[in-house]
Amino acid sequence: MGNVITTANSKGGVGKTTVTRLIAETLVKRGKSVCIIDMCQNSSIATGFLNDREQFTKTTYDWLIGEAKPSEVIQKHSEMLHFIPSNEQIDDFRNYANKLTMKKRLYSVDRKVKALRNVYDYILIDTHPSENDDLVAYSFVASDYVVVPFEVDEDSRVAVNRTIEIVKDFLQEDIKGYYLLPNKVNVTNQKINQQLQNMIESFKEKGVKENQILDHIRFSTTVSTSKNEKISLEELAQKNQYARKVVNDFDRVTDTIISEIEGSAV
Repeated sequence: MGNVITTANSKGGVGKTTVTRLIAETLVKRGKSVCIIDMCQNSSIATGFLNDREQFTKTTYDWLIGEAKPSEVIQKHSEMLHFIPSNEQIDDFRNYANKLTMKKRLYSVDRKVKALRNVYDYILIDTHPSENDDLVAYSFVASDYVVVPFEVDEDSRVAVNRTIEIVKDFLQEDIKGYYLLPNKVNVTNQKINQQLQNMIESFKEKGVKENQILDHIRFSTTVSTSKNEKISLEELAQKNQYARKVVNDFDRVTDTIISEIEGSAV
């Protein structure tokens, strides 16, 4: 049975989609089969894989409401990495779900994801940055774990605390655990590094354990560069030393996630 991980934060701009995509690519390097489900209207998973967001006739929305089979929406990025694209129509899912009973509504995503668990080692769900979006809650119900990327600033600290509180509502029955991921960290700025440590200590004071805080991903414009130049980050890393360091960061973080998840299953 595949593991389901949702990437979430109630604050936008923290790099959720990039984190989702690059963790997925690292999982594939580790021999894992992966499917990403895009739940965000921006369709950034597809464009991150250098696709035209307008090229897909069937999307996550069609799949969730039962008007498309998995075979009609699952796209192949590589042999081991697939994704289900989204677009702005995903916002209409709330209207569809409101016609369902409360229980069917809450498990609307879970019912669809269960079939994919038998096909993939990992299923990653990229969510919309809103604590009030019902789809985020439905994604949590379908998930085993949640990764919460965050930046080093006060707004992000507050958003992480809000997101943790929402996640905790699902810990008893659905989610097995969650991880905080410092993202876009300027590793050469001592002030930023001290602020990060202060944030981490504040999270620990609220009950977050040491093993729930992943190592940082450094700040880099190379992620945007690879997308703009329409080459993968791995390809860019072949000629850019800093891009290689970013790739190494994702390697390290993903290995920790695999160890935590698969180690706990032993």
